[in-house]
Amino acid sequence: MIGAAVDLLVAALLIATCVYCAILSRRLNTVREGQAALEAAIATFDDASRQAKDNLDRMERNGDAMGRGLTKTLARGDALASELAVMINAGDRIAGRIESAVGSYQESRVP
Repeated sequence: MIGAAVDLLVAALLIATCVYCAILSRRLNTVREGQAALEAAIATFDDASRQAKDNLDRMERNGDAMGRGLTKTLARGDALASELAVMINAGDRIAGRIESAVGSYQESRVP
């Protein structure tokens, strides 16, 4: 009788163990699925961060190139402004001489 009770107790514990193992197996499968989804999300994030870094590098190179181009354009503009200032000064001097010559001519013609 005690042997049968022990056998029943062992059988009940084995059934409980099997049920717990089935529950645990489902939970582990859920964890594995979550792990796979997390790995996929991490891979996607890694790809996105690499693309962002590549884009930033490309933008930096383009910005540097544009900056060099703007520096050259500004230097050329400064040179042209200096040349124009010289031409304006020369034109002012010539205009002054013409005015003087016209004034002298008009004074010489007054009776």
